[in-house]
Amino acid sequence: DNRLIAPFTPTIYGNGIGARWRGSKELGELAYPDLAVKDLSIGQSDGEVVLEGDFIFAVRGRYPISTGRIQYRFGSDGVTVRQTGQISDRMDFWLPRYGYRLAFAKRLENINYFGCGPDECYEDKREYATPDWYDYVADDHKNSYEKPQECNSRTDTRWLRFCLGECELEVSSDKFSFCATSHDVNECWKLAHKKDMPATAGTYLHLDWRMSGVGSNSCGGEYPQPSCRIEAGERFDFSFVIRAL
Repeated sequence: DNRLIAPFTPTIYGNGIGARWRGSKELGELAYPDLAVKDLSIGQSDGEVVLEGDFIFAVRGRYPISTGRIQYRFGSDGVTVRQTGQISDRMDFWLPRYGYRLAFAKRLENINYFGCGPDECYEDKREYATPDWYDYVADDHKNSYEKPQECNSRTDTRWLRFCLGECELEVSSDKFSFCATSHDVNECWKLAHKKDMPATAGTYLHLDWRMSGVGSNSCGGEYPQPSCRIEAGERFDFSFVIRAL
């Protein structure tokens, strides 16, 4: 149903589904939400400090994008972050990704991971990919496009390791998608050529519970199949551990 975005031709990053992500009347501009936690409690369990509460993830003044329960566990083996909840059923579209974006002031070095590779892969673009340990290059020209857009993600990742200065860190989970870049992906759609992409001195690290597939719309085909999309009303249980090695 393209009535809300007519008369434009539907595209992922242009005036199609991307326009809904950037300007939903009910949910707001999805690239810039806030996380609010209510009834926050602090306690101890199994030698760990535990912070938890009910969360609302939303653009200020708009309906929630998601709601649920959030928990942070601080222990000797790292920090565990967990969200359980549901994507809003008020949406009349699907989400591109759902997870965390960590902004580091410095570049991440020596990035390697255990997951699908060796090149970028998504839920509907991974038939060629095999799980193994791979090196990863942020802003890799091999996995970028002349028209700026999301790229270089890896799906079905179990472990991700990188160096931040002299500190080596590891992110682990049952399964997640990740991407590391010096560019703000929320600005991609505004630009025509990758040479125009402004880069930061640091790194954005995306840790996603899921990232929707790419479909074939960029080549004149279709949106991703429903099974490869984050749909309205979908429930989630996402957790990961960050620890120093």
